[in-house]
Amino acid sequence: MPDQPFTVLAPYYDRLVEDVNYARWADYILRLLERFGTPPIRRVLELACGTGNFLKIFADKGLEVTGLDLSEPMLTQARKKLGKRARLVQGDMTAFDLGETFDAAYCVFDSLNYLQTEEEVFQTFRQTWKHLKPGGVFVFDINTPFCLRFYWNHRIVVKEAPGLFSVWQNDFDPDREISTLRLTVFVGEQDGRYRRLEELHTEKAHDPKRIQTLAFRAGFTEVHPFEHLTQNPPQHTTLRITYAAVKR
Repeated sequence: MPDQPFTVLAPYYDRLVEDVNYARWADYILRLLERFGTPPIRRVLELACGTGNFLKIFADKGLEVTGLDLSEPMLTQARKKLGKRARLVQGDMTAFDLGETFDAAYCVFDSLNYLQTEEEVFQTFRQTWKHLKPGGVFVFDINTPFCLRFYWNHRIVVKEAPGLFSVWQNDFDPDREISTLRLTVFVGEQDGRYRRLEELHTEKAHDPKRIQTLAFRAGFTEVHPFEHLTQNPPQHTTLRITYAAVKR
């Protein structure tokens, strides 16, 4: 039986996603924060921060960063990477209270797709809104229904990294509008054998228009959607949409 997501694979996560250009992605997030936020942006909150790759980049840029994640194993990896350069908190992004406010927040890498209901998305938006100062901005993204239904469905990807071999198998259930990823990883051991680990990840195909509606309902006064890594409006075939929601 596969384990819960972001548990047994946490120590290997960074090697599994070594093909991700975090530097380019972080620059894009920062451009949106600066475009829609109220300067100066100094204190930033990341929801679903994982192993802290984005936090490290922003800390290197001189920002004061806080990361929240549900997975303690992922936070363990983040602490090794960041030390005391970030405040790291274990918690649920649908129901967190840090007792402080921030200039900006972000939640990326389709973390919102892991929320299975609109109420969970709304509660995440609402809690984030409460943690932003007036003029604050929240940047977040989703994998689109088009991505999950057509691009990811019946898709198998094989990756190799030093000491790792992974198989990514995706399927989409149109009745439940749920994409399921079975991630199988073979970890090389010192005796030359491989240990097999599995996790099951599920993502909900949230309607992009409903996402905007929920953000407005949570209190944001502006919600700007973009095709990922661009300043262009999303299209029907867009795979990932990034939003910038503003609190006035």
